[in-house]
Amino acid sequence: MEKIVQIATTCDNREVLERLGRGLVEKRLVACAQLMGPVQSVYRWKGQVEESREWLLLMKSKGSLTERVEMGIRQEHPYEVPEIIVTDIVGGLAQYLDWVAEETE
Repeated sequence: MEKIVQIATTCDNREVLERLGRGLVEKRLVACAQLMGPVQSVYRWKGQVEESREWLLLMKSKGSLTERVEMGIRQEHPYEVPEIIVTDIVGGLAQYLDWVAEETE
């Protein structure tokens, strides 16, 4: 079976992530997109400690589609350097992982 991954990104604009998640599902680049939040983020940016209210978008896809998902995020994301983190899924319910593989191109 092909490797399945979870891809995460955050944004301070919920509507951007809603549109992004739906678009990637419609294009069959991700099987599902889960929007969570708001979350409070604290981070260092350009030498300053910043705080912002953001939302977290988690997406499941095939490892082979990671570059295309990243490109889709970068095209729609308003941040200069968006958070894009890809995590290999090393275990899980086999039927769920099969479903992710079937629902992505």
